[in-house]
Amino acid sequence: MKTVNELIKDINKLNSSLHEKDFLLTWEQSPDELKQVLDVADALKTLRAENIATKVFNSGLGISVFRDNSTRTRFSYASALNLLGLAQQDLDEGKSQIAHGETVRETANMISFCADAIGFVMICSSGPVTPICVKWVKRWTTATNREYFLSALR
Repeated sequence: MKTVNELIKDINKLNSSLHEKDFLLTWEQSPDELKQVLDVADALKTLRAENIATKVFNSGLGISVFRDNSTRTRFSYASALNLLGLAQQDLDEGKSQIAHGETVRETANMISFCADAIGFVMICSSGPVTPICVKWVKRWTTATNREYFLSALR
């Protein structure tokens, strides 16, 4: 297994631009981008194994909006947020103002001020895949880029 410093050197040599790209569409990523994702995962795993903190945030909130009942996805997201130093909160549409007529866009606008990370998962299993469905599946963003986040709701 490589050391963290070796992994960081390898990562820095790669030609990639993953910022604001869709992580799930791996077929649209270059070999360097795929290698970068795997190398970052190895670096985080190595840091954790060596009991070195992986926290990027001292505190903060990561919000999840899951529109399916995916146990593995929910726990993976919560684990990733914890690894980076964020607390996790699910947005339960039934317990929010969405249930009382507020639009998802209005709710998203409000929570974007409170969150450091927001993750969406929406599985489109009934009928054809619609553009809005694809937008929901494709978007992942941070509250520091609210316009990009809100574009997922258009």
